Amino acid sequence: MPSGKPPVPQERLMELRGYVTPRRAAELAGRHMVTVYTWMTDGKVAWTKVGRRRYIKIESLRRYLHPVLLAPPPAATPTP
Repeated sequence: MPSGKPPVPQERLMELRGYVTPRRAAELAGRHMVTVYTWMTDGKVAWTKVGRRRYIKIESLRRYLHPVLLAPPPAATPTP
C-alpha cells in the first residue's frame, strides 16, 4: 500500500549512510572525476557498488585527502 510519500532517491539514501557518488566526491575534493576513479582503482579510497552505481565512503575520502589532520600529534620532548 502506498504511504503517500514519494520514494527517497537511492543517491540520497547512500549519502545518509556515509557514501557519495564519484561525481560528488570530485566536487568535494576539487579534483576531476577521472582522478577520483583513479583513486578508486588504486585502492586509495574505499568504495562499493550498488547495482550499476559506485559509491565512495565519505570517511575514506576524508582520510585520503587530509592525512595530516588525522595523524596523532607528535610526542612532546622534555625540555632540560
